[in-house]
Amino acid sequence: MIERNLAMLRANNFPKRQYAHDDFLNYLSRIEDDETCPQQLKMAAKQWEQALAFFESSGILLGMRMHAAADAALDIYSPKHEAPIVGTKAA
Repeated sequence: MIERNLAMLRANNFPKRQYAHDDFLNYLSRIEDDETCPQQLKMAAKQWEQALAFFESSGILLGMRMHAAADAALDIYSPKHEAPIVGTKAA
């Protein structure tokens, strides 16, 4: 699942994470709220969020696994150490 999530991030040209502390759901929310993001990317983020919610509703273990895979893919795609930390001058 990590590889699939990573492939989706790359194929849809998702932006790098905005802040180092963001988990995958925060990351998707920032994309949805960003007025500079293309509408197609916002829709992809919303669909991904809905898919994660579906997995959560299917069972806690499955939901946790899917969230962990999405977080791991984001960490590979956009490492935390490359993003600014809230409260620093770079943020």
